[in-house]
Amino acid sequence: MKKKIVWSILILVAVGIGLLLWHFLSPYNKVNMLSAVPAKSIFIIETDDSYNAWDKLTKSEVWGHLKKHPVFAKVAAGMDMIDTIAQGNPKLAEFIGRRNLIISMHVTGNGAYDFIYTIDLRRASKLLTFQKYLKGLISDKYEVKDYPHNGTTVYKLTDDKSQMVIYLCFMKNLMVASFNSKLLESSIDQFDKPVLANDNNFLTIYEKIKGEGLFRIFLNYAQLDDYTNGMLSSPDQNIKQLSKSLFYTGLSFDVDNQNLIKCDGYTNFNDSVVSSLRAMINSGSGKTNLADVLPAKTASSVSLGFDRFTEYFDNLMSNLKEVPKSYNEYQSAIKKAEDFLKIDLRKNMMSWIGDEMAMVHLPPMGLGRSNEFAVFLRVRDMDDAKENLDIIMSQIKKRTPAKFDVVEYNGYNINYLSMKGFFRMLFGKYFQKLEKPYFTYIGDYVVFSNHPQTLKVIIDGFANKSLLSNSGEYKSFTSNFSRKSNVFILLSTSQFLQSLQGTINPSTYASLESNKEYIVSFPYMGFQLEKDGSLFKTRFYVQFRKDSEVDTDIADAVTEVDKSDTLSAIISDQAEEEVSGLLSRVDEYVPDDLSKSFYKEKYSNGKTKVEFELKDGFRHGDYMEYYDNGEIKIKGKYKKDHKEGTWKLYAENGKLLQKVKFENGKRKE
Repeated sequence: MKKKIVWSILILVAVGIGLLLWHFLSPYNKVNMLSAVPAKSIFIIETDDSYNAWDKLTKSEVWGHLKKHPVFAKVAAGMDMIDTIAQGNPKLAEFIGRRNLIISMHVTGNGAYDFIYTIDLRRASKLLTFQKYLKGLISDKYEVKDYPHNGTTVYKLTDDKSQMVIYLCFMKNLMVASFNSKLLESSIDQFDKPVLANDNNFLTIYEKIKGEGLFRIFLNYAQLDDYTNGMLSSPDQNIKQLSKSLFYTGLSFDVDNQNLIKCDGYTNFNDSVVSSLRAMINSGSGKTNLADVLPAKTASSVSLGFDRFTEYFDNLMSNLKEVPKSYNEYQSAIKKAEDFLKIDLRKNMMSWIGDEMAMVHLPPMGLGRSNEFAVFLRVRDMDDAKENLDIIMSQIKKRTPAKFDVVEYNGYNINYLSMKGFFRMLFGKYFQKLEKPYFTYIGDYVVFSNHPQTLKVIIDGFANKSLLSNSGEYKSFTSNFSRKSNVFILLSTSQFLQSLQGTINPSTYASLESNKEYIVSFPYMGFQLEKDGSLFKTRFYVQFRKDSEVDTDIADAVTEVDKSDTLSAIISDQAEEEVSGLLSRVDEYVPDDLSKSFYKEKYSNGKTKVEFELKDGFRHGDYMEYYDNGEIKIKGKYKKDHKEGTWKLYAENGKLLQKVKFENGKRKE
């Protein structure tokens, strides 16, 4: 009897050892996880240890705010549901908990998106037939149904309590899930002939950051245009060009003990497309000092760096030769401009530009987004720049009917370059917003803008030292970046959010506004590209701040500017809602032609909306604003562009609502 028991135990042990050897040593149907990711994914997130990565992320203060945003909330919902399934079932938890995970985001319609979750079950896919045991494992919490699709069984799981539905399938060693059945089916359809898993451009970036960080994030630029079109009020040609110029960005994600989100990685570009980035990678890099001249309240800036502008321009022209028609058209336009004005554009316009040019947006001032935009060109020698621009200005005056005298404002001269399309011709579509720009000289930069009011704000900031570089929070944040780069993008989220209205569609803007208190908890976002061989080393950092209080350095710096320029700020304590509404719009009307002596704007019915006097290009004299029935709305005076004396505000029936006294732009108590 004992011998039988011993032999039985030995047989069981032998069988057990055999099963273990079979499990660990025998081959199984393993495929690359990327095989389950359809090519049309805009973002891809990957981690080697889904349980620990998710656990660490969800316990961070940063995630507590991130998940309030709809995109991250949807990611969290999928992860929470998978986690609930796994943790409620020990067998599944063992196989899912510490597996490789990929989350891919896909555009599903105009402004709509959804996710696919892919988990590598590895040898567990062989040890257990999940399809066989699925209903038994989770039937106590979920209603389980199934249907076939292209030779694969799709399981529809409905949560008994929330009625949330998730779809699952198993393909070789992979478990794939999505809230969207069509997305899951697209994964199945392309599984045998995957595009992404065989895309060398993607794999180059994938291998560069493999295994790094808490997880990895990949951006597929080919889908960027479709993704943003669902959010924008109209298509953006710059984004369309970017979708063609770049392939992928791959970043490792981490959060340091200072609540700084740090994403480091690489970006590759399409060298078959003529683009500024392709020219830039062969033109060295530049150091940005833009913050030394930018107003504290700057919404966004995009700085392009190179050794010298002329070198960058020559590389761009060399690339453009690959498209003979475009190259010949460009050269013809340059020659016509030079012949007409009797100037040398290379000498008079390019030779003095140094190692940086930047595009900047200020917060809304009622001028329109294209007018709240400025271009900064850093000079190699300011005297040389002034001399050559004077030559261009002189020739324009000789050869065109444009009449404009230089206007002095706060110690700075504002000039006018009355050549429509001049900047687009020289610098390409990125500068197409500059039609007939005004310009001035500030610090080491020549600054251009379509609107003189924008230049005034920049001049005031520089003169009053209310600059971005004076913010301690800004300096701390940007110290994480390299001083020299090819591209540096900075967003001040609270200011940038304001500037988006009218650019993105109303529903997207409403969503951002509803999440405003969470968004402004990330005061700065920065993105940097720096040449590294044939790739761009890439940094994307986001600073998290526990509270949403405004940076005191910036608030103090801009207080005087706000109080002197905005009536609504001066008398914001007034309780009457009608009065506040009138006052908030007083400074919206700004002349866009400094050569005029009078500004007038009409309603669609032909009646006057607003009129005021100008002197040397600035508001000086009587100011009158009307309702569309002809009744006076606001009456006052300006002196040297500042409100002066008694301002009166009226209701639509002619009743006087408020009197406010000013001296040199400031309210007299």
